[in-house]
Amino acid sequence: MRSYPLYDVMSWKDAVFLGLSLADMIGLICVIGTVWGIKMMSSPTTAVRGNLLGAASMAGAIIVTLVSEGIVGVGVLWVAMAIGAALGYVMAVRVAMIQMPQMVALLNGFGGGSSAIVSLMTLVAAFWTAGAVSADAVAFGAFEKVTAVLGLIVGGITFSGSLMAAGKLAGKINQRPIIFEGQSTINNLALVVTLALGLLAAVSGGAAAVAYAALVLVGSLAYGVLFTIKVGGADMPITVSLLNSFSGVAASISGFAIRNPLLIAIGAVVGASGLILTQIMCRAMNRSLGQVLSGKTTVLRPANGKRAVGGSAPSAPPSRPAPEKPVGGGVGGVQGYVGLARAAK
Repeated sequence: MRSYPLYDVMSWKDAVFLGLSLADMIGLICVIGTVWGIKMMSSPTTAVRGNLLGAASMAGAIIVTLVSEGIVGVGVLWVAMAIGAALGYVMAVRVAMIQMPQMVALLNGFGGGSSAIVSLMTLVAAFWTAGAVSADAVAFGAFEKVTAVLGLIVGGITFSGSLMAAGKLAGKINQRPIIFEGQSTINNLALVVTLALGLLAAVSGGAAAVAYAALVLVGSLAYGVLFTIKVGGADMPITVSLLNSFSGVAASISGFAIRNPLLIAIGAVVGASGLILTQIMCRAMNRSLGQVLSGKTTVLRPANGKRAVGGSAPSAPPSRPAPEKPVGGGVGGVQGYVGLARAAK
Protein backbone atom coordinates (compact mmCIF):
# COMPACT_ATOMS: atom_id res chain seq x y z
CA MET A 1 0.00 0.00 0.00
CA ARG A 2 1.12 3.56 -0.68
CA SER A 3 1.89 6.07 2.06
CA TYR A 4 0.93 9.73 1.68
CA PRO A 5 2.67 12.70 3.34
CA LEU A 6 0.71 15.09 5.53
CA TYR A 7 -1.75 17.36 3.65
CA ASP A 8 -1.11 15.46 0.41
CA VAL A 9 -4.16 14.86 -1.74
CA MET A 10 -5.03 11.38 -2.99
CA SER A 11 -6.10 10.85 -6.55
CA TRP A 12 -9.64 9.60 -7.06
CA LYS A 13 -8.33 6.12 -7.92
CA ASP A 14 -6.33 5.88 -4.70
CA ALA A 15 -9.31 7.19 -2.72
CA VAL A 16 -11.64 4.57 -4.21
CA PHE A 17 -9.27 1.63 -3.96
CA LEU A 18 -7.59 2.70 -0.66
CA GLY A 19 -4.17 2.67 -2.29
CA LEU A 20 -4.34 -1.08 -2.97
CA SER A 21 -2.43 -2.50 -5.89
CA LEU A 22 -4.12 -4.61 -8.55
CA ALA A 23 -2.65 -7.77 -7.02
CA ASP A 24 -4.02 -6.80 -3.60
CA MET A 25 -7.51 -6.23 -4.99
CA ILE A 26 -7.55 -9.53 -6.90
CA GLY A 27 -6.25 -11.28 -3.80
CA LEU A 28 -9.07 -9.74 -1.76
CA ILE A 29 -11.57 -11.03 -4.31
CA CYS A 30 -10.05 -14.51 -3.99
CA VAL A 31 -10.39 -14.37 -0.20
CA ILE A 32 -14.04 -13.31 -0.48
CA GLY A 33 -14.64 -16.10 -3.00
CA THR A 34 -13.13 -18.65 -0.61
CA VAL A 35 -15.32 -17.48 2.27
CA TRP A 36 -18.42 -17.46 0.09
CA GLY A 37 -17.61 -20.94 -1.23
CA ILE A 38 -17.36 -22.28 2.32
CA LYS A 39 -20.75 -20.71 3.09
CA MET A 40 -22.29 -22.32 0.01
CA MET A 41 -20.95 -25.73 1.04
CA SER A 42 -23.15 -25.61 4.15
CA SER A 43 -26.20 -26.49 2.02
CA PRO A 44 -26.54 -29.66 -0.10
CA THR A 45 -28.20 -27.70 -2.91
CA THR A 46 -25.26 -25.29 -3.30
CA ALA A 47 -22.38 -27.46 -2.07
CA VAL A 48 -21.11 -28.38 -5.54
CA ARG A 49 -21.10 -24.77 -6.71
CA GLY A 50 -19.45 -23.71 -3.46
CA ASN A 51 -16.71 -26.27 -3.98
CA LEU A 52 -16.14 -25.04 -7.53
CA LEU A 53 -16.07 -21.43 -6.34
CA GLY A 54 -13.51 -22.29 -3.67
CA ALA A 55 -11.35 -24.12 -6.21
CA ALA A 56 -11.54 -21.20 -8.65
CA SER A 57 -10.62 -18.77 -5.87
CA MET A 58 -7.58 -20.85 -4.92
CA ALA A 59 -6.52 -21.06 -8.57
CA GLY A 60 -6.82 -17.29 -8.82
CA ALA A 61 -4.74 -16.88 -5.67
CA ILE A 62 -2.00 -19.07 -7.16
CA ILE A 63 -1.92 -17.08 -10.40
CA VAL A 64 -1.86 -13.75 -8.54
CA THR A 65 1.07 -14.95 -6.44
CA LEU A 66 3.02 -16.12 -9.48
CA VAL A 67 2.50 -12.84 -11.31
CA SER A 68 3.03 -10.48 -8.35
CA GLU A 69 6.22 -12.26 -7.28
CA GLY A 70 7.58 -12.25 -10.83
CA ILE A 71 8.03 -16.03 -10.98
CA VAL A 72 5.41 -16.82 -13.58
CA GLY A 73 8.16 -17.69 -16.05
CA VAL A 74 9.84 -20.30 -13.83
CA GLY A 75 9.18 -23.53 -15.71
CA VAL A 76 9.79 -25.90 -12.82
CA LEU A 77 6.87 -24.36 -10.92
CA TRP A 78 4.47 -25.11 -13.76
CA VAL A 79 5.78 -28.67 -13.98
CA ALA A 80 5.25 -29.15 -10.24
CA MET A 81 1.72 -27.70 -10.41
CA ALA A 82 0.87 -29.91 -13.39
CA ILE A 83 2.02 -33.01 -11.51
CA GLY A 84 0.06 -31.97 -8.43
CA ALA A 85 -3.08 -31.25 -10.46
CA ALA A 86 -2.85 -34.62 -12.20
CA LEU A 87 -2.38 -36.51 -8.93
CA GLY A 88 -5.23 -34.58 -7.31
CA TYR A 89 -7.56 -35.36 -10.20
CA VAL A 90 -6.74 -39.07 -10.14
CA MET A 91 -7.20 -39.26 -6.37
CA ALA A 92 -10.52 -37.38 -6.52
CA VAL A 93 -11.91 -39.57 -9.30
CA ARG A 94 -10.86 -42.88 -7.75
CA VAL A 95 -11.87 -42.21 -4.15
CA ALA A 96 -15.26 -43.50 -3.01
CA MET A 97 -17.55 -41.38 -0.86
CA ILE A 98 -17.05 -43.75 2.06
CA GLN A 99 -13.30 -43.05 1.83
CA MET A 100 -13.72 -39.27 1.89
CA PRO A 101 -12.71 -38.78 5.58
CA GLN A 102 -9.27 -40.31 5.03
CA MET A 103 -8.97 -38.33 1.79
CA VAL A 104 -9.61 -35.11 3.71
CA ALA A 105 -7.05 -36.16 6.32
CA LEU A 106 -4.49 -36.78 3.59
CA LEU A 107 -5.11 -33.37 2.02
CA ASN A 108 -4.80 -31.76 5.46
CA GLY A 109 -1.41 -33.41 5.77
CA PHE A 110 -0.32 -32.06 2.40
CA GLY A 111 -1.34 -28.55 3.45
CA GLY A 112 0.50 -28.79 6.75
CA GLY A 113 3.57 -30.24 5.07
CA SER A 114 3.60 -27.41 2.53
CA SER A 115 3.47 -24.81 5.31
CA ALA A 116 6.28 -26.58 7.15
CA ILE A 117 8.45 -26.59 4.01
CA VAL A 118 7.77 -22.88 3.39
CA SER A 119 8.69 -22.03 6.98
CA LEU A 120 11.83 -24.18 6.91
CA MET A 121 13.02 -22.75 3.60
CA THR A 122 12.33 -19.25 4.92
CA LEU A 123 14.59 -19.88 7.90
CA VAL A 124 17.28 -21.44 5.72
CA ALA A 125 17.14 -18.61 3.18
CA ALA A 126 17.50 -16.06 5.95
CA PHE A 127 20.98 -17.36 6.75
CA TRP A 128 22.06 -18.49 3.28
CA THR A 129 23.91 -16.12 0.97
CA ALA A 130 26.12 -16.84 -2.03
CA GLY A 131 25.95 -20.58 -1.48
CA ALA A 132 27.27 -20.44 2.09
CA VAL A 133 25.65 -20.15 5.48
CA SER A 134 25.90 -16.59 6.76
CA ALA A 135 25.97 -15.58 10.40
CA ASP A 136 23.76 -12.55 9.77
CA ALA A 137 20.18 -12.63 8.58
CA VAL A 138 19.43 -10.15 5.83
CA ALA A 139 16.13 -8.20 6.03
CA PHE A 140 14.71 -10.81 8.37
CA GLY A 141 13.59 -9.56 11.77
CA ALA A 142 12.65 -11.27 15.00
CA PHE A 143 8.96 -11.36 14.07
CA GLU A 144 9.65 -13.26 10.85
CA LYS A 145 11.92 -15.69 12.71
CA VAL A 146 9.33 -16.45 15.37
CA THR A 147 6.48 -16.89 12.88
CA ALA A 148 8.61 -19.13 10.67
CA VAL A 149 9.43 -21.35 13.66
CA LEU A 150 5.77 -21.49 14.71
CA GLY A 151 4.72 -22.33 11.16
CA LEU A 152 7.31 -25.09 11.09
CA ILE A 153 6.00 -26.58 14.35
CA VAL A 154 2.29 -26.41 13.52
CA GLY A 155 2.86 -27.58 9.95
CA GLY A 156 4.97 -30.55 11.04
CA ILE A 157 2.40 -31.62 13.64
CA THR A 158 -0.37 -31.33 11.06
CA PHE A 159 1.54 -33.37 8.47
CA SER A 160 2.43 -36.39 10.60
CA GLY A 161 -0.81 -36.29 12.59
CA SER A 162 -2.91 -36.22 9.43
CA LEU A 163 -1.03 -39.15 7.93
CA MET A 164 -1.65 -41.15 11.10
CA ALA A 165 -5.33 -40.18 11.02
CA ALA A 166 -5.65 -41.21 7.38
CA GLY A 167 -3.99 -44.55 8.15
CA LYS A 168 -6.37 -45.23 11.04
CA LEU A 169 -9.45 -44.29 9.03
CA ALA A 170 -8.30 -46.49 6.15
CA GLY A 171 -7.67 -49.43 8.48
CA LYS A 172 -3.95 -49.50 7.68
CA ILE A 173 -3.15 -48.73 11.34
CA ASN A 174 -4.81 -50.18 14.43
CA GLN A 175 -7.88 -48.03 15.03
CA ARG A 176 -7.92 -48.52 18.78
CA PRO A 177 -6.42 -45.79 20.98
CA ILE A 178 -2.78 -46.54 21.77
CA ILE A 179 -2.40 -45.77 25.47
CA PHE A 180 0.64 -46.62 27.58
CA GLU A 181 1.98 -45.65 30.98
CA GLY A 182 3.55 -42.22 31.15
CA GLN A 183 2.19 -41.24 27.75
CA SER A 184 1.03 -37.78 28.80
CA THR A 185 4.43 -37.06 30.33
CA ILE A 186 6.21 -38.15 27.15
CA ASN A 187 3.88 -36.07 24.98
CA ASN A 188 4.33 -32.97 27.11
CA LEU A 189 8.09 -33.47 27.19
CA ALA A 190 8.23 -33.83 23.40
CA LEU A 191 6.25 -30.62 22.98
CA VAL A 192 8.40 -28.70 25.47
CA VAL A 193 11.63 -29.89 23.81
CA THR A 194 10.30 -28.93 20.37
CA LEU A 195 9.33 -25.45 21.59
CA ALA A 196 12.74 -25.03 23.25
CA LEU A 197 14.50 -25.98 20.02
CA GLY A 198 12.28 -23.50 18.19
CA LEU A 199 13.33 -20.76 20.58
CA LEU A 200 16.98 -21.61 19.98
CA ALA A 201 16.39 -21.51 16.22
CA ALA A 202 14.80 -18.07 16.53
CA VAL A 203 17.59 -16.52 18.62
CA SER A 204 20.53 -18.24 16.92
CA GLY A 205 22.27 -17.35 13.69
CA GLY A 206 24.21 -19.05 10.95
CA ALA A 207 24.52 -22.81 10.71
CA ALA A 208 23.28 -23.30 14.27
CA ALA A 209 19.89 -21.80 13.41
CA VAL A 210 19.52 -24.11 10.41
CA ALA A 211 20.45 -27.14 12.52
CA TYR A 212 17.98 -26.17 15.24
CA ALA A 213 15.27 -25.66 12.61
CA ALA A 214 15.86 -29.18 11.29
CA LEU A 215 15.57 -30.56 14.84
CA VAL A 216 12.35 -28.59 15.31
CA LEU A 217 10.92 -30.29 12.24
CA VAL A 218 11.85 -33.73 13.60
CA GLY A 219 10.34 -32.92 16.99
CA SER A 220 7.10 -31.61 15.50
CA LEU A 221 6.72 -34.70 13.31
CA ALA A 222 7.23 -36.94 16.34
CA TYR A 223 4.72 -35.00 18.41
CA GLY A 224 2.15 -35.22 15.62
CA VAL A 225 2.34 -39.02 15.78
CA LEU A 226 2.15 -39.07 19.59
CA PHE A 227 -0.73 -36.61 19.45
CA THR A 228 -2.82 -38.77 17.09
CA ILE A 229 -2.24 -42.35 18.28
CA LYS A 230 -4.20 -41.67 21.46
CA VAL A 231 -7.41 -41.13 19.49
CA GLY A 232 -9.59 -44.07 18.53
CA GLY A 233 -11.02 -44.65 15.07
CA ALA A 234 -14.56 -43.66 16.07
CA ASP A 235 -13.39 -40.22 17.22
CA MET A 236 -10.92 -39.74 14.38
CA PRO A 237 -13.24 -37.53 12.25
CA ILE A 238 -13.14 -34.94 15.05
CA THR A 239 -9.35 -35.10 15.06
CA VAL A 240 -9.30 -34.71 11.27
CA SER A 241 -11.44 -31.59 11.59
CA LEU A 242 -9.06 -30.21 14.22
CA LEU A 243 -6.07 -30.99 11.99
CA ASN A 244 -7.87 -29.19 9.18
CA SER A 245 -7.94 -26.15 11.42
CA PHE A 246 -4.24 -26.65 12.18
CA SER A 247 -3.43 -26.69 8.46
CA GLY A 248 -5.11 -23.31 8.05
CA VAL A 249 -3.32 -21.91 11.09
CA ALA A 250 0.02 -23.19 9.76
CA ALA A 251 -0.62 -21.55 6.39
CA SER A 252 -1.57 -18.26 8.02
CA ILE A 253 1.53 -18.26 10.25
CA SER A 254 3.82 -19.05 7.32
CA GLY A 255 2.12 -16.18 5.47
CA PHE A 256 3.29 -13.83 8.22
CA ALA A 257 6.82 -15.23 7.85
CA ILE A 258 6.98 -14.52 4.11
CA ARG A 259 4.83 -11.35 4.34
CA ASN A 260 2.05 -12.63 2.09
CA PRO A 261 -1.33 -11.09 3.03
CA LEU A 262 -3.26 -13.45 0.75
CA LEU A 263 -1.86 -16.54 2.46
CA ILE A 264 -2.53 -15.00 5.87
CA ALA A 265 -6.18 -14.31 5.06
CA ILE A 266 -7.04 -17.63 3.41
CA GLY A 267 -5.21 -19.59 6.11
CA ALA A 268 -7.13 -17.74 8.80
CA VAL A 269 -10.44 -18.55 7.08
CA VAL A 270 -9.59 -22.26 6.87
CA GLY A 271 -8.38 -22.32 10.47
CA ALA A 272 -11.50 -20.63 11.83
CA SER A 273 -13.92 -22.78 9.83
CA GLY A 274 -12.13 -25.97 10.88
CA LEU A 275 -12.28 -25.00 14.54
CA ILE A 276 -16.00 -24.21 14.31
CA LEU A 277 -16.64 -27.57 12.64
CA THR A 278 -14.66 -29.33 15.37
CA GLN A 279 -16.83 -27.77 18.06
CA ILE A 280 -20.02 -28.71 16.22
CA MET A 281 -18.88 -32.33 15.83
CA CYS A 282 -17.95 -32.57 19.51
CA ARG A 283 -21.40 -31.35 20.54
CA ALA A 284 -23.10 -33.72 18.09
CA MET A 285 -21.19 -36.70 19.55
CA ASN A 286 -21.68 -35.49 23.14
CA ARG A 287 -17.93 -35.48 23.66
CA SER A 288 -15.50 -32.82 24.76
CA LEU A 289 -12.40 -32.12 22.72
CA GLY A 290 -10.26 -33.03 25.71
CA GLN A 291 -11.88 -36.46 25.94
CA VAL A 292 -11.30 -37.10 22.25
CA LEU A 293 -7.65 -36.04 22.24
CA SER A 294 -6.87 -37.96 25.44
CA GLY A 295 -8.31 -41.18 24.02
CA LYS A 296 -10.90 -41.49 26.77
CA THR A 297 -13.92 -43.62 26.03
CA THR A 298 -17.18 -43.83 27.86
CA VAL A 299 -16.90 -46.39 30.67
CA LEU A 300 -19.91 -47.63 32.64
CA ARG A 301 -19.34 -47.80 36.38
CA PRO A 302 -21.49 -49.81 38.81
CA ALA A 303 -22.97 -48.36 41.97
CA ASN A 304 -19.95 -49.37 44.09
CA GLY A 305 -17.73 -47.04 42.03
CA LYS A 306 -15.50 -49.81 40.66
CA ARG A 307 -14.81 -50.04 36.99
CA ALA A 308 -16.94 -52.60 35.23
CA VAL A 309 -14.80 -55.06 33.33
CA GLY A 310 -17.44 -57.32 31.88
CA GLY A 311 -20.99 -58.47 32.36
CA SER A 312 -24.20 -57.74 30.60
CA ALA A 313 -26.08 -54.51 30.40
CA PRO A 314 -28.90 -54.03 32.91
CA SER A 315 -32.29 -55.01 31.62
CA ALA A 316 -34.83 -52.31 30.94
CA PRO A 317 -37.96 -52.18 33.10
CA PRO A 318 -41.03 -53.79 31.58
CA SER A 319 -43.16 -51.38 29.63
CA ARG A 320 -46.51 -51.48 27.99
CA PRO A 321 -46.24 -52.98 24.51
CA ALA A 322 -47.00 -50.69 21.64
CA PRO A 323 -50.19 -51.40 19.72
CA GLU A 324 -49.76 -53.38 16.57
CA LYS A 325 -50.06 -51.48 13.34
CA PRO A 326 -50.31 -52.94 9.89
CA VAL A 327 -47.23 -52.61 7.75
CA GLY A 328 -48.15 -50.74 4.61
CA GLY A 329 -46.91 -48.31 2.03
CA GLY A 330 -46.52 -45.55 4.62
CA VAL A 331 -43.20 -46.98 5.81
CA GLY A 332 -40.05 -46.13 3.89
CA GLY A 333 -36.33 -46.56 4.29
CA VAL A 334 -33.80 -43.78 4.02
CA GLN A 335 -30.22 -44.66 3.22
CA GLY A 336 -27.52 -43.37 5.46
CA TYR A 337 -24.13 -42.02 4.42
CA VAL A 338 -22.47 -45.44 4.25
CA GLY A 339 -25.36 -47.01 2.36
CA LEU A 340 -25.44 -44.16 -0.11
CA ALA A 341 -21.69 -44.41 -0.66
CA ARG A 342 -21.88 -48.15 -1.30
CA ALA A 343 -24.88 -47.81 -3.59
CA ALA A 344 -23.00 -45.24 -5.65
CA LYS A 345 -20.27 -47.73 -6.52
